[in-house]
Amino acid sequence: MQARLAGAILERVRDFCAANGAAFVVQNIPKNTPSHELVSEFPSEYVSLDREGAALLDMKPVLDEFKGRELLYWERSHGHWTPFSHRLSGERLAALILEEGLLD
Repeated sequence: MQARLAGAILERVRDFCAANGAAFVVQNIPKNTPSHELVSEFPSEYVSLDREGAALLDMKPVLDEFKGRELLYWERSHGHWTPFSHRLSGERLAALILEEGLLD
């Protein structure tokens, strides 16, 4: 039920952005479990971002590349990223925005 509601909200925001000529970029930030597995909770089955001006950056595969080699989440926090993860996020978001031509 929560995934369906989240998907519906994202679809409405996507449509609002499109109607007003704005790009819509969603970043999926995976949850870090106590066993250090990264879990995606993005409601992909309920939202479509396969439209012009809409894009998704799924950080799970990006962060998975560095698991065990870099500290991705602070160990004593409520799931907060480290500066390393924030840097990756910024770089990947900038690349996605440029690749998709979302600033044009």
